[in-house]
Formats: sequence, C-alpha cells, structure tokens
Amino acid sequence: MIKILKLKEFFFVSLLYSLVVLGISGGGQPAEAEKTFADLQIAQISSESSVGNTNQTINPVKLRPAKDPNQPSPESNSLSKPVMIKSKSNAKELTPSSSDVREVGVSVEKLNSVSVDSVGLLSPRTGGLPETIWEGVSRKKLEKLMSMLPVNSKSPALRKLTLRVLLSRAKVPGRDSVNNKLSSLLNSRIRLLISMGYIKEAAELMSQIPPEMFDDKMLRAEADALFMLNDNARVCSLVSSQVRKIDTSYWQKAFIFCQSLAGEAEKAALGASLLRETGESTPIFHGLLNQISGLQKYNVKSLVDPEPLYFAMARVAKAELPDDVVFSNNPAILRTIAISPNASPGVRLEAAEKAEALGVLKTELLRQLYAGVAFSETAEDTSTLDAGDKLGSRQRALFYRKALVESSPHETAKIISKALALAMETGHYSSSARVYLPVLKGLQPSEEISWFGKEAIRALLSAGEIDLVVKWFEFYRSMDSTNIDVKNILSYSRPLALISGAIDDEQWNPEMLKEWRSVTSKISNTNASDNEEVDLPKVMRLYTLVYGLGYEIPDSYWDELVNNARVSTIGPYLAIWESIDRAVQNGSLGEAILLFLIAMGENGPGDTSNILLQKILFSMNKLGLYKEARVIALEAALATGL
Repeated sequence: MIKILKLKEFFFVSLLYSLVVLGISGGGQPAEAEKTFADLQIAQISSESSVGNTNQTINPVKLRPAKDPNQPSPESNSLSKPVMIKSKSNAKELTPSSSDVREVGVSVEKLNSVSVDSVGLLSPRTGGLPETIWEGVSRKKLEKLMSMLPVNSKSPALRKLTLRVLLSRAKVPGRDSVNNKLSSLLNSRIRLLISMGYIKEAAELMSQIPPEMFDDKMLRAEADALFMLNDNARVCSLVSSQVRKIDTSYWQKAFIFCQSLAGEAEKAALGASLLRETGESTPIFHGLLNQISGLQKYNVKSLVDPEPLYFAMARVAKAELPDDVVFSNNPAILRTIAISPNASPGVRLEAAEKAEALGVLKTELLRQLYAGVAFSETAEDTSTLDAGDKLGSRQRALFYRKALVESSPHETAKIISKALALAMETGHYSSSARVYLPVLKGLQPSEEISWFGKEAIRALLSAGEIDLVVKWFEFYRSMDSTNIDVKNILSYSRPLALISGAIDDEQWNPEMLKEWRSVTSKISNTNASDNEEVDLPKVMRLYTLVYGLGYEIPDSYWDELVNNARVSTIGPYLAIWESIDRAVQNGSLGEAILLFLIAMGENGPGDTSNILLQKILFSMNKLGLYKEARVIALEAALATGL
C-alpha cells in the first residue's frame, strides 16, 4: 500500500511540474523542452533524487506544438516519416480504397446538428450510404451484425463497402447513449475501423465525439491510435489528462514515455523504478526507455503483435525491429512497419506487401520500396524464373525494377506477363496488377504487343482502369478482323469486360459465352485441340456471375452443363440466406449490406459459392447497388482465373 501511495504521489508531483513548467495540459499541446540528458546513475530511489553532471550531452526528443492542420507537411511523401492526422476537411484522406484510402472519390464534411450515434465522416453527397440505411432493423440486430463483420479481408471490394458502412452518417434505431456514455454501437464502429487498420479514420471519428463520453477502454483505444500515427504531441496531451487515473500501468508507462520525450529523463527514470517496485517490470518498456534516455542500448529480440506504445518507443529509440514483427496480422501494425525507418529493408518490404494487400498502404509506397531494393549483378536475370520457383518479395521487386528500366515495349510486356503469371500462383495477382499500373498505362496498344492484350486487359480490370480497357478493345476492332489471334483475344476478354461494365449492355449476346468457351482452352493451352473444353467450374462461375448481374442466359446453355454438374452439399448458412431475403423484401439496405459482407467473409467473393454469390448479386441489383455488384462479380471472376 505504501508503494502504491508513493507511486501516486510521484505521478501527481510529475504531472503538476509538467502543467506549470512544460505547459502540458488536457486542452493544450506540450511545450518544447530544451533540456540535456544527464548520466543517470541512481543508486537509491527517492523523491529527492539528485542527478550528476556529465561532459557528454545527448539532445532530447522534443515535443513540438501541433501544427496548423491545413499546413502541408514535408514528411507526407516520405516512407520514413510518421503519418499525421489530416484536417477533417481533407476529403482525400478519408475515402476508402484497396490501395489508397483516397481513390474512391468521396469527401468529408463537418457535422451540423446530429445525434452522437449517427456521427460519420461521409454523407450521401460525399460518397457515403443513404442516411436511412438502418431503417427496418432493430438496434439489437444491428449491434449483433456489426460485431460479426470480417476485419482482415483482402478483398478490395468488401473492404471498400465495409468502410463506407462504418464511416457513413446515418440515423440509428434506439437511444444514443445511457448516462452520457458511449454506446456499444458507436464503440463497435470505432473498434472495427482500428482492427481493419484505418487508424486515421478512427481518430477522425473519435474527434467528433464529446470526450466525456469515452470510457477507459475507448480512451486507451484513442491513445493507441495516436501512438500508431506517431502523433506524440497529441497523445502526450491526452496522456497528461488521464494520468490522474494512475491505477493502471498503461497510463503510467505512457506518461513516463512522454516525460522522456520532453527531456525529463530523471523523472522518467524515477517513475520507471517505482513501477518496478509495484511489480511492473516489462523488459521491453524498461529497455527502450533506457535507450531513449541514453543510458543503455537495448536489443529488441522479439516483437510479435506489439502494443502501439512499444512501437512508438522503438521508433524514438531508433531500435531495429526484429524479423518476427511481420508475423502480425494487424493491418495497422503492418503499415507502421512498412514506413518505419528502424526496420530492415527486407522486413519493411514484406510488411508493405501485406499492408498493401489489406488496403491500408498506398500502392505507390510499395512501388518505392520495390525500386529501392538492392540487388547483385547476378540477380538481375528474371528469365530463368518460372511458376515452380519460390517467388518472394525480393523476386517481385526484381521483376518490377526490370519492367521500369526496359525500353522495348515488347520486352516490357514480356516481363509484366511473366510477373503476373507468377503472382497468380502465389496469390499476389491483384496487388501486382496495381503495382504495375503505371507501366501498363505507358504501354500503348500496338501490333508489336498485340499478343499481350489478354493479360493487359485482365490486369487493368483488376486495377479498376476501365477506360484503358476500352482503348484495347478499340485497338483490336481496328485490326484485321480475319486475324485469328485478335478474334481469340476479343472472344476471351468480352465476358470480363461485360461484367466490369467496360462494354455496353447493348453488346450483350449469349453467343459471347459460347465464343468464350471455345477459345479459352486454346488461349490458355496452345496445344489444345478444337474439341477440348474449358474446365466446367470456370464455366459455371462465369454463367453464375453473368446471370447474377441480370443478363439472360438461354435454357439450352444450362442444359449443356446438367449431365456433368455435381450437386454440392456445401451451401450458405440457412439463417443468412433467409435473412438476406427478408432484408431485401423489407428494403432494409443497411441490414442487407451487413449480411452480404458477413456471408462472403474474410476470403471474399473469390471463395464464395456460386449459389450464394448469385443470391447476393441478385439482391444487390434489387437494392440499386449496381456498381457494387459489378465490382464484386469482377473480383470473383478474376480470383477464379477467368
């Protein structure tokens, strides 16, 4: 008890000192501290500890006042710099995308008068869903469905749709809050954003909620978000306002870290020693604190799923992150590793690939990392790599670098074609298509690379570049119509273009499916005979997607598949199936969207059964989600290898 009282007394005195001398307060920003670290050798801890002088000085890490949020930061384009929270009016920072949350084309507007539970960053005018999306669903059901949403999906389509749901401003059923506390619904939205890696968006959403509504858990979530964003000024302001509640080691450790940032090395050391006396002796915390204070170098041996506080400390201490840090499945952690200067190039590259695939890292940053990988002269040959080789991050970087420096369109197309084929084998196709997009844009359709059109069209569709796909179709239509290779590429690519909306509905003809079936085996296997058919699962998948989008397929086409089709005993969960029907029938848009997301799960459209996928596409069209249905159908088609 005496030790606990002693610890409380210490933190109260430290806080008072910070308030008076350094200007740290709950409502303000930490002031700059011009102190010099001393050579600390504390033999006996007491409230009257003395500090000796030393000839060696180590400059402290300074807490700087917050900058004007509208002022552009020179650090924003650097891989090695922290990402700061942008102004609420910065629309581009708050729009969802698979590779950059700024690609969907929506913007953010400030709230006027709206209930707390209805807060959001997006309105229908700025890309959000209708404000009435929760009509027809009870609050209890809404909270349950929200808690079931997948958070680690690699599906760009599902992540975008989930993000729109979580950020949209909408009226919700039931009471907003009880006793001025944050509701479980709003709490779930914030936690889902954090779990998905959308830390900036979560922080922006929290900034629109009255602080007095936050409980201890949500306050810690806010602090963790700011630690992950490397916004030490704001997080230390928050910590200083909460450290009065010193009954938890989290706030105590965070406060000690902030003291070390402010140059109060002796007070930080004293606080750390008192923590040890109460039984809190986490090696990584004390080791990193010693390195920040210049007392002793600390080697971080393992850091699997680390706490955001330790990440922030490791960055300030310039401690190299261990290799096992990339084992994390946390999107926000992976993104932080990718932009951390204290991680090795290999670790950063591996983390960047994972973070980009999860939609929390800009593809351009992955390109920069690829371009910066160092290779020996003997490693510059990609011609001997094939699908049987183990293709890792460095090999993917090598292909990208070769494509960048190649001057011949023909050779560039060959490199990209091989890289994408290998990426399909390793599950990196979508990410690779986005990485190569600038190079693909530079390859103008021509007779020299006419053979490359099939792969170019697939990659461009995967990256969402519909207009460039149209250019390839226009090029092929301008060529000799008797050229068998041109006819085959057009026949192969039309169904995908139809699904994506790259060609008009008026061009739809069921014969398109027959032509696709006849050329697919030939285009995939040049040794195939005229009578050889494409595998039936792909045919069934294509028919499912086309029919699900509302295109009529003659009965005879289905009849051809009946004799060979096997009845699957694996189907969608009946409750989900029936719930989708009821939601669509009642016009409950929000409930239906949540059910779609839950039904397709973390594996996304690519692993969703045909019968369920068709149900979802039908339902989305009934609800007016035409564009979203096409995106999901295209993703399913590409994942199947169509």
